[in-house]
Amino acid sequence: MKNQSWFLKLPKVLRLHQWVKNLLLFVPVITAHRFAEPSVWQKSLLAFFAFSFVASGTYIVNDLLDLNSDRAHPRKKHRPFAANAVPVSVGFMMAPALILLGLAVAWSLGQNFFLVLCGYLVLTLIYSSKLKKLLLWDVVILSSLYTLRIFAGSAASGIIVSSWLLAFSLFIFMSLAIAKRVSELKLNPPSRNRGEWSRLPSRRY
Repeated sequence: MKNQSWFLKLPKVLRLHQWVKNLLLFVPVITAHRFAEPSVWQKSLLAFFAFSFVASGTYIVNDLLDLNSDRAHPRKKHRPFAANAVPVSVGFMMAPALILLGLAVAWSLGQNFFLVLCGYLVLTLIYSSKLKKLLLWDVVILSSLYTLRIFAGSAASGIIVSSWLLAFSLFIFMSLAIAKRVSELKLNPPSRNRGEWSRLPSRRY
């Protein structure tokens, strides 16, 4: 494993499996039944890649910020940077490159989508550096980022989504975010010796 070239780890560095979340950008097209319009699909596809590039860049930033806590985590310690499988210097180069590439693609789709993606970028960076450490606020922001993807798809395609859809998605994603946090807490049971709950690494739980 040590002799394996670090660039073979790039799919994990980029978290390509997480790109599936950005399929939410196609929700406006699907709910509006605009399946037969190639231009709408083209804009949504470009928006998908723009969002994915920026998301991968922020994932790298998050991994670099959480190196110490990830190395203490039973599952996250296997991430490329935490496991020293990929040089940290690679992350410092890739993160801004991916973010700039994503913003460049976003700019070609118009000001509305560009601004939404910038909002996602700023909120994600604040989440990674501070908000994810705040009790309950972390799940609120996390669920909001999912809903923001639907709003971004609307901005890219020009299809207006109803406030009902956005509200419904926010509640759904809030439930999923809470369920995720509960599952993480179950992996870190109470410390009976000290009579207190074990905190998740970098979390105030």
